[in-house]
Amino acid sequence: MTSPSDFSGRSRPRRLTALVAMCVLGFGLSAATAWAAFATPTTSAGNEYRAAPDWVAPSAARSVVEKSQGGIPGYIRPGGGYRVLAQVTDSGNPSSGITSVIADGGEGPQALSSGTIFTVGGLDYNYRSALVTTSAVPEGVYPYTLASTDGVGNSRLQSGFSATVDNTAASATGVQAANKAGGILGRPEIGDTATLTFNDTIDPISVISGWNGALTDVVVRIDNNVAAQGGFDAMTIYNASNSAALPLGTVRLARTDYVTANSTFGVTGTTSKLTLSGGVATVQLGTAAGTPTTAAGTGSMTWFPASAAYDRAGNPTSTTSTTETGTVDVEF
Repeated sequence: MTSPSDFSGRSRPRRLTALVAMCVLGFGLSAATAWAAFATPTTSAGNEYRAAPDWVAPSAARSVVEKSQGGIPGYIRPGGGYRVLAQVTDSGNPSSGITSVIADGGEGPQALSSGTIFTVGGLDYNYRSALVTTSAVPEGVYPYTLASTDGVGNSRLQSGFSATVDNTAASATGVQAANKAGGILGRPEIGDTATLTFNDTIDPISVISGWNGALTDVVVRIDNNVAAQGGFDAMTIYNASNSAALPLGTVRLARTDYVTANSTFGVTGTTSKLTLSGGVATVQLGTAAGTPTTAAGTGSMTWFPASAAYDRAGNPTSTTSTTETGTVDVEF
C-alpha cells in the first residue's frame, strides 16, 4: 500500500498521519468548548453549529401609572399613592434575560419588579413598581422614562410615557329627570330616568367595587317626607341587594307627593339599571314597590353628592349641592 504523500510528493509515515488527525480532533473539541462559553449553539438539520449571541436590548411595549385604588389609570393626585407598570420583553436570540427595569420621573428612579400579570385598563403588564407617594406638585402632565437592561448589559432608554397630576375635586353640575315615552308625567314608574352630572370623570370603582361603568343592577328608593331633606320626598340609589346606599348622594325632589310612603324600584320584577360614562350617571327605574303617585305641581330638584365617590385621579367628590336648571317642571 502506498503511504500518504505530503505537499512535496514525499511519503510520510502513518504515525504522522495519525498524529495530525489527533491534533485536528483535539483542536475541534477546544474550539467547541470555547464557542459554547460564548453563546449557546443551535444545531441545523445539516449538523452545522451556529451561535446566536444576544445583541438586542429589552423593550417596553407600553407603560402606565395606576393610582393605589386601581380603576382608571394614567391619573394621580398629589399626596396619593401610585405604581408604575410596564410590559417589557427581551427579543435576543436566545434572550439573556431582563435584569432591571427602572422608571424615572418626578419622584426619582423607581425599580420595577416582575411578577404575575397585572391587568390595568384592560391591558396586561409584567413589571410593576412598589407603591410610591406623589409629591405636592402642581397639576399638569409629567413625563417619565423607562430604562431596561438585560443579562449581558444591553440597555434601552425609552421616553414618551406620562402621567397626569390632578388636584381638583369633581363637583356636581347638573341633575335632571325624564319621563319614559308614553309614561305618566309626574309619576315615578318603570322606565323613567334620572341623570346626575359631574364636571369630571368619576372612577366607577369608587361607586361600585370592581365596576367599569357598564349597565348594572341597582335599587332606587324614593322616601316620603324626609326630615333631613326639609320634609320633601328624596331619591337615593342603592346597590343591587338593597343593603347599602351608593356614594352618589341624595336628590331632594322638592315636593311631597311623588310617593305617599317609602317606595323602592327594582327590588322585585324588573331591576333598576345604572350606567356611568365619564362624569354622567344615569339610572332607569325598575318595577315599583310601594305607593308612587302623580305630583300635582312643579318643583326644582336639588342633588347633594357624597364625598366617597372620587374622580379618576382619586380626588374625593365635592359635597356642594347643585339645583336643577331650566324651566321649573314636574319630575319623571
